[in-house]
Amino acid sequence: MTAEDYNQIIQADGGLWLPCEAKEELKKFLKEERMSGEDKAVGFFGDHEDSLRAFESLKLYINDFCPEAVISIQGSLLSFRTAAGFAYVSLPSKDGSVLFNLAITNRKKIVSDRIEKTVPPVPGTKSFVYHIGIRSVSDIDSEVKGWIRQSYEYSKLNYA
Repeated sequence: MTAEDYNQIIQADGGLWLPCEAKEELKKFLKEERMSGEDKAVGFFGDHEDSLRAFESLKLYINDFCPEAVISIQGSLLSFRTAAGFAYVSLPSKDGSVLFNLAITNRKKIVSDRIEKTVPPVPGTKSFVYHIGIRSVSDIDSEVKGWIRQSYEYSKLNYA
């Protein structure tokens, strides 16, 4: 049985009855899975095959420098994390203008036309959150990869 199968069981309205302990175990299984697992991302993107291909490119890059990263999913947000999250992917836009949205954190102020939204630091933190629309695999270029790497390094400073 795959993670997608488990997800369907949990999300089905009138699906298979499971004792509470089993449901909690399945939810835990689905919540965190090592990056090598494909089922979770496939289920996350559903029938958005282009989005999944771009995500796979992102995942391969992250796995190159951070093989210990875990993929976590909460609702419509997928995160790459070690002790803390450092790259976040949200579902594709309904109008199809982006394959997915990528959010990263950084202490530095990034100025770029590619940043679609900047969330300033909240009190008690020093990090900005930057949102980048990924429209094609080629959007995951050296500039975006550099920002992801900086976000990873920043997350290590906060939770070392």
